[in-house]
Amino acid sequence: MNKFASPIYFWYLNTKLEPSELRRQLREMRKRGVKGVCPHPWPPEFRPETMPSDMSPEYLSDAYLDRFEVIYRECARLGMSCCFYDEAGWPSGSAGGRVRAAHPEEWAPRYRTPEGEQVEPFTPEKAAPLPNLLVSGPAAKFLELTHERFYRRFPGLFGRQIGFAFMDEPRIPSCWKDLRIAWAPDLAETFLKRKGYELAPWIPQLIAETAPPRVSIDYHDLLSQLFVERFLAPVKRWCRAHHILSGGHFGGEDEPERLPHGHGHIMRSLRQMDLPGVDAIWRQVFPGGANRIFPKYASSVARQAGRKHVLGELFAVYGNGVTPEQRCFLADYMLVRGVDLLVLSKIALTNRKQFLLGCRPHFGPADPLWKYSASFHAYCERVAKAVTSGKPEVDTVVYFDQRSAWAGEPYRTASARLREKTAAELLARQCDFDFADDDALSRAVIEDGKLVIGKMAYSSLIVPETKFMAPEAAAAVKRFRSASPRPLLKCSPPAPQLLVSKRVVGRRSIYFCVNESESPLDVTLTLDRAPALFRDPWGSGDCSLPGAVFEWHFEPFGSALFVTGAKGRRQLPAFRWEEVAPALEWRLKPLVRHVIGAEEIEIRRCRGKARPAELGEWAPFLGADFSGDAVYSCSFTTERRSLWLDLGKVCFCASVKLNGRELGSLFRSPFRFDLTPALKRGRNRLEVTVGNTLANALAAPGVRERIVRDFPPESPYEERQRAFEKESLCGGLWGPVRFGTKIYDTTNEGEQS
Repeated sequence: MNKFASPIYFWYLNTKLEPSELRRQLREMRKRGVKGVCPHPWPPEFRPETMPSDMSPEYLSDAYLDRFEVIYRECARLGMSCCFYDEAGWPSGSAGGRVRAAHPEEWAPRYRTPEGEQVEPFTPEKAAPLPNLLVSGPAAKFLELTHERFYRRFPGLFGRQIGFAFMDEPRIPSCWKDLRIAWAPDLAETFLKRKGYELAPWIPQLIAETAPPRVSIDYHDLLSQLFVERFLAPVKRWCRAHHILSGGHFGGEDEPERLPHGHGHIMRSLRQMDLPGVDAIWRQVFPGGANRIFPKYASSVARQAGRKHVLGELFAVYGNGVTPEQRCFLADYMLVRGVDLLVLSKIALTNRKQFLLGCRPHFGPADPLWKYSASFHAYCERVAKAVTSGKPEVDTVVYFDQRSAWAGEPYRTASARLREKTAAELLARQCDFDFADDDALSRAVIEDGKLVIGKMAYSSLIVPETKFMAPEAAAAVKRFRSASPRPLLKCSPPAPQLLVSKRVVGRRSIYFCVNESESPLDVTLTLDRAPALFRDPWGSGDCSLPGAVFEWHFEPFGSALFVTGAKGRRQLPAFRWEEVAPALEWRLKPLVRHVIGAEEIEIRRCRGKARPAELGEWAPFLGADFSGDAVYSCSFTTERRSLWLDLGKVCFCASVKLNGRELGSLFRSPFRFDLTPALKRGRNRLEVTVGNTLANALAAPGVRERIVRDFPPESPYEERQRAFEKESLCGGLWGPVRFGTKIYDTTNEGEQS
């Protein structure tokens, strides 16, 4: 069983941990298909100045662990997994400031500036003070306060119900400010021992970013080594000794050329996790955006280490206007690039007062689309199981040039652009690949004409232009005779927007294909063998394909799973649609409204009457600030015994009832429903319930000003989230609505079911 297949949710513990409320919320999550949760504490000491919280009992106290016993027992009763989040907020390593408090001066983050050595002030009144993870000592104290505290209380759950520890953005002392570099008391001495020359003469140039490339590379290489040796490796060893996986991600992995993020060397740091990961927040990945290749860093490390799973933290600060189509786009973006364990952010214990704005989106019942989300959770689980089955088929490896980033400009920017360009060109040709840095290449061997790195063997190696490759890595490259990259399948005509991953399970192959364009895509695909089937990732079942070569229609941002060496139980379905009769008269009635109340998001039943309405934007009928559910109703007459319904464009989710009988709900397009089970000859009454997002209610006049006035301070994410939400201020059934019949295709043409 793949216990990490289903997505899990961050569960922000940001108020009093009342046992009855903890149980109630877990039951609600399970009702919507959530099978895993990651309790994420937000105690008062996390960020008292910018993100105040009244969480109690006290973080890491006996009473606090009592509440976790409630959580673990209820999760076990519901069949839910529960991972261990290792920090009070983030970044990991401070135990809510307790690590630094043990030795406020000795373990303080340090920097070198033009004026000399600078020590980070100890200011718990502003935020939980961070320790310096470049020095020895903080790692052991951190593990003692957090991991060992939980293990002593719940030893039987580690490796069973608790499968992994989530480490969130641990970092080297951050250099966001200009004219300073990270430092440790023994850094100069250690530099001399490992690099063979004095660091002191070069410090002014390192601060000014004018040091020779060799010096800059050596300095950053040492920082990365110390970060691994003194913090990341001890945490990994502890987790392995206590039967759980070490997992998580680092800050700024989408921009590894930006050194101030503090991950040191993203590939080297990720290798210190059994469950390496990335995050996508504030729309780092978004339809039409400048989406980068960073998920491949974690999936490459995992594959080469023989690890099955890769973690992805998604959606934080995307705002409450993120639509079902956009949610699926982000999930697919990660899944097709090898990230399968999706951690979704967030469900909060409370959305009251200052958390009415807070970090968004608000998932859970506050979200009008929450009631439709079970199918999205099931979709992610089906695809995750597919993309972690068997072994990955990856023939190509690309050199990851960290040393050019360390060398400074202009090499830093040039290497990042080359890496992104190379990756884009490969993916556009349906060629999957992994990355390998100098460390990995230095350990590579050549066997049977392939470049073997850990558990992976590659026929093709691509090295973008570089001046700074490590000698051991360069020697491996020189010995290897590279072949040309091979696509995973044949696609005609060429479709750069079609992304493909492939897994091999015995004599079968599984292809996951994603159209990353907002336009539909019609192509002819050639798989590796016949017979073959289409496996609907939304759960309608398996359908036989006409052979290894077939035509396929992808919806905008649509996806498909294909399996070779197997036959489906049904033929591939298609539809014959007709335009709806102009005599249909629609009426619209509000059902449930989500309102930003005085202190909480209120869900109110509506008492309004149905009135005539046109299809399209529903704001003229319900108001621009309407968030929630409304029902469209009409009557039609037919003599058919079988009929399908296509709703066309919906903003954003829909459920259908015919003659009083529920016929299901759909999370995203295409919105097609089989009316046959409730269809009558003669007159039929159709009801279509539509839900939109919470963005409209949040954008209502005066809401932001009122909350900031009554419950300061304003969320530091507010400007960014509110700008995002303006893009999704709509709702309603747009159509065109069509009736039709389902047919079974006997040619090579098929449409996604």
